[in-house]
Amino acid sequence: MRALAGVLLCGAGLWLALPTSYRERTFLIDAGGCRLVTTIVEKQEGGSQGSVLLFHGISANKKIMSYLARGFAEQGLRVYVPDLPGHGRTAGPFSPARAEQCGEALLRELLARGMIDPDRTILAGHSMGGAIAERIASRVAVAGLIAISPAPMRAAHGVTAEKLFFSDPPMLPPHSLVMIGSLELESMRGNAIDLAASRSDGTAKYLEIPGASHVSVLFNRSVVRASREERKRRNRRDGHGHRGATTFSGICRGIGPDRAALAILDSFEGDPTFSGRLSCELFASLWGTAGCGALESCAFGSVEFPSPTARGGVCRNRAATSRHGMV
Repeated sequence: MRALAGVLLCGAGLWLALPTSYRERTFLIDAGGCRLVTTIVEKQEGGSQGSVLLFHGISANKKIMSYLARGFAEQGLRVYVPDLPGHGRTAGPFSPARAEQCGEALLRELLARGMIDPDRTILAGHSMGGAIAERIASRVAVAGLIAISPAPMRAAHGVTAEKLFFSDPPMLPPHSLVMIGSLELESMRGNAIDLAASRSDGTAKYLEIPGASHVSVLFNRSVVRASREERKRRNRRDGHGHRGATTFSGICRGIGPDRAALAILDSFEGDPTFSGRLSCELFASLWGTAGCGALESCAFGSVEFPSPTARGGVCRNRAATSRHGMV
């Protein structure tokens, strides 16, 4: 039995060490007094067409967001996934207010460095991270918001005031997609429905994922399928045909690397055909790919890059090899 277990473990190790089509690199980013260990996920080839800043929940870290990060990367997006203060490899102290402050500082630092374009950047998050993404998006103009099982910010549907991370909810920004699992508590679902309904201009969308709980929604392939179906439904309703599917690529078309900012990041060239208007099919198109259904657990190695010298450098490289296993 021991020999068999040893063979199985060796086989599992070999499988984890196989090359992946995703590139992951980890950096320590100084932003507004916050030192956030942040992983950047993107496809090995094809270049970046936009950016996503993805926040984890209160009982998690950036590793648990790997499945979603790869789902975004599959769409040609560069995904920034930080460990918020007091989580993962980022030092504390932690409080929801400090996590929000540091998340916003990271976004503003990336914008100031020209590493992301606000018109091609989406804020996303799960649970507490979803609430943080919503709050930041209400102050910093970005292309849109994806809130996955966002933590309630109102004492309603059985949620009491002492259970709230934040008690001063902002207005939901336009071009928002609110997603939640059907097996979540009624209090969570009720607040998510209210959140999506808080905008009456038709730019917010509510989507319930069948059979998903608060945590399993992060690994549920139904998220991919349901989002693809929503995109097709909107395309049929609006009479766009295939135009809805190209909305996102038209907005998020990116070109060559900006080595002056950071060797591994691309700058973005403005699209003269971009009208600046987004609709909800943007968010659906993020997940509308069959490739997302084949995401697997793999091993990743970070790559050594020198820190930029301009303005003291935004990143200090922290090389590390990590392994990710689905739970």
